[in-house]
Order: sequence, then C-alpha cells, then structure tokens
Amino acid sequence: MSFPIDHKRSMSKNWLLGITVGGYATVSVALYCFGGALVASQVPAGNTQALLFMIPGFFIGLLDFVQIHAEEYFKCKPRERITWFALWLNATAIIGFCAMFTLKNALEWRGFYSFVPMILAIVTAASFLVGIVVSLLNVFWILIVARARIALVVAAVACLLPALWPAYRMGIFTRDAGR
Repeated sequence: MSFPIDHKRSMSKNWLLGITVGGYATVSVALYCFGGALVASQVPAGNTQALLFMIPGFFIGLLDFVQIHAEEYFKCKPRERITWFALWLNATAIIGFCAMFTLKNALEWRGFYSFVPMILAIVTAASFLVGIVVSLLNVFWILIVARARIALVVAAVACLLPALWPAYRMGIFTRDAGR
C-alpha cells in the first residue's frame, strides 16, 4: 500500500498563474467592496481607484501566460528554471500582499513583534519587483530567440511608455529642459 504523499505532483504553472491573477482580482474587489475596513478609515468603500489593482494583475498575468505558453505560440522553449522562478516570485508577491491585509491588526506595529509585518512587507515588495524584472527579461529573451520582431517592439514600447509618460509631462523632452 502506498501513501498518497509518495505520488505527489508539484504545483503546475497554470495553477501559479491562476493564483497570481486571482489574487490581484480578489484584492481589487475586496478593496472596492470594503475599502476603509481593509486599509484605513479614510478610504471609503466603493472607491473605483481600488480596481486599479487589476492593472498590475493583468500585466503580470500576461507575462506569466507568455512564459508558460511560449513553446506553443512562438515555437521557442523558455528556460524552465527561470520560468518557475518568475512564476513563484509573482505568486509570492500577491500571497504576501494578502497576508499583510490579514495581519494588519493581528500584530502590533510597535514593540517586539513589529519586525514580522516589516519582514513580510520587504519580502512582498522584493518579490513583486524582482518577479516583474525576471518575467520581463524572460519574455524579451523568448521574443528575441523566436525572432518575433513585431511582438518584441510592441512589448518594449508597452514597457517603456508608462516610464516615459511622466517624464514627458514634466517637460524633460522639451528644448529648454534643465534651465
């Protein structure tokens, strides 16, 4: 007789994609419905800005989807270890964000136990940022190897546009910038 744990399979990539996108959607809807109860009393429930959490959720979900299904769409097999690392970092970020909401009032922010929420916040922020960077680099590498020039240009513009728009609005690209 064998135990069920002997035949345990690892979590699939699609499960991690579902956890990531579902986590962002859950946080977004929870912030929209309960607002002030989750964050602070100044944020009212029904604030549509809470739905902005779906934007990084969609972006990260799209990156994860491209990494998972690159072999089918681009005929290019991505590196397994980098793909798993990026998927786990993206899932860890949203799980940590949900844990921060859960532990908001459970642990005091002063005294000996203040390091637990601080460590959780640092791990969440680091996994969010590193996960996006690793995912972007992996997707760019997939597009370069697959020689998908149009998709590479579209992806690069989609990543650079949000970074360049505030600089454009501040007037950095005008002739008299810096005077």
